Amino acid sequence: MSDVDGKFEALGLHHGDYEADILPSLGGSLGRLHWKGRSLLQSLFNPREVSTKGPEDVAGFAMVPLAGRVRGGRFTWNGQSYQLPTHPGEVHALHGNGWTSAWQVVSRKASGITLQLEARYGPFDFLAEQSLELSSSGLEIELGVINASDYPLPFGLGYHPWFVRSPGAHVSFSSRRFWLEGPGGLPSDPISLPPELDFSGGRTVPANWRNNAYEGWERMAQIAYPELNLTVTMTASQGLDWLMVYANPQLDTFCLEPQSHLPGAHNLANFDRRFGLVELRPGEKMACRLKIRADDL
Repeated sequence: MSDVDGKFEALGLHHGDYEADILPSLGGSLGRLHWKGRSLLQSLFNPREVSTKGPEDVAGFAMVPLAGRVRGGRFTWNGQSYQLPTHPGEVHALHGNGWTSAWQVVSRKASGITLQLEARYGPFDFLAEQSLELSSSGLEIELGVINASDYPLPFGLGYHPWFVRSPGAHVSFSSRRFWLEGPGGLPSDPISLPPELDFSGGRTVPANWRNNAYEGWERMAQIAYPELNLTVTMTASQGLDWLMVYANPQLDTFCLEPQSHLPGAHNLANFDRRFGLVELRPGEKMACRLKIRADDL
């Protein structure tokens, strides 16, 4: 599972019609997810030994100990200011460091795997664990984190799947509110759902740039691919109440990212509202679950 000359070992899982590859040393990421031979997510990894440009090229990855950006990599909590590492090429911190770290395999069987990561990210000392399990119902991912620091800190979790963009792809999900994108890719203001960006009745993937947070989504999204006779359904557990929608017209992928808090919440949170952030005292844990399944259309 080590990185040798840009190559990462992919550990295969299978159950019935489902197959997946896991890359522990590349962010504990999901390399591919197939059903009946069809890709449900971006899939670059067919061989068991794979090379990659980076974590952005995988099918999906965990976001821990936070999701989204933190402005300038700085935030204040309980009167104390903290500095986080900024992401290469950015002035902000991005998605924590779970997606760029090597995870350790704790257990493995034909249909599932459990990974752990003990790491530090700025002030965050933490122990993260993710279990990925295939069944006849698809892929279930359980992600948890324990605060291993000596003081309370605001934690968050999320998952970042990369879905395949196609001309006929139709996306459906319901939500309560929409956040505009501000400078630096951070949310700025909440507004009522614009009709052209309301996916409750189903819409094609946006053709122009979109990088927006949806608040209070119903924790279920469907992507229909009529040309493939395929529907992909993603459901999230309670607590993953924010959905980030990312569509870049220059890419053949798009993202629906369930997460526990608003991106940039570390710069907005106060005693009245924490925008989904969870303060964990030393030794406390938070967890979430995500399921992805396929059906014939």
